Amino acid sequence: MEKTRISDKNFEQALIDLGYDDVLDGYVLTDNIKNITELNINSKYISDLTGIEDFKALTDLDCDGNQLASLDVSKNTALASLRCSKNQLLSLDVSKNTALVNLYCWSNQITSLDVSKNTSLTELCCSENKLPSLDVCKNTALAGLWCAKNQLTSLGISKNTSLTYLYCPNNQLTSLDVSKNTSLTELSCGINQLTSLDVSINTTLNVLDCWENKLTSLDVSKSSALTELYCGDNQFAFVIVNDDQLGDRFEILKMDDEVDLILGFNNYKLTRRKGVQKFPIFNIVLEYFNKLKFNSLK
Repeated sequence: MEKTRISDKNFEQALIDLGYDDVLDGYVLTDNIKNITELNINSKYISDLTGIEDFKALTDLDCDGNQLASLDVSKNTALASLRCSKNQLLSLDVSKNTALVNLYCWSNQITSLDVSKNTSLTELCCSENKLPSLDVCKNTALAGLWCAKNQLTSLGISKNTSLTYLYCPNNQLTSLDVSKNTSLTELSCGINQLTSLDVSINTTLNVLDCWENKLTSLDVSKSSALTELYCGDNQFAFVIVNDDQLGDRFEILKMDDEVDLILGFNNYKLTRRKGVQKFPIFNIVLEYFNKLKFNSLK
């Protein structure tokens, strides 16, 4: 009977634990694995996945939290979901995995990632790697993109009109155009080098985090669904909100002694304390401002 070589003892032990093998001898019967569609070998101290190529029917592979320095899934062409986060991967080739819908490869050391062949992707999480660039123009079905803590200097998402979640903080972005992403509900782009951010077209935003950039102004008055805004540590002259977002009362909390807060509200009662700045419905966190001005629009 045909056997598949399993080089890593921890990998084979995981297969034994799952009932696909019975003896730790470096081999598994190919008939025992060729029809497996889902394989969860999360956090098993595996450093080598040699043998995975014979899992021909595999659609869902979870090998998160191991010690993999390389991963070859070129023979696993049926894969729809791949989770290989929290390993030691330097590269990842998914060019043969054209059926991929979900790809999670965060917390590795990947320096390049080509997803141009993965046109069915709806979720891509590649945060905490070493990516200097990321091209997602062919991934028009993307609904969620997580690419935080990389080395990105630009991010083109004009073709990703289905995006609802975008998380790109802790990069080196100097600009970000979200004018085509009208379905966005959550946008996190903090700790970059943005000098401007236009969200006037993003009326479905619930959460906006643009903390620690170089923004001098911000207008969220058109974002009628907004419930959380985090925009501290910028260079604001003013932030524009609307009356409905403010509600009937608000509290200003967590203010340094040097902060000069100028309010432009119409007859709103102000309570000033130490802490975090907060509105009962429209929660807004603002810290470390030299000068901040709110203009309430009619």
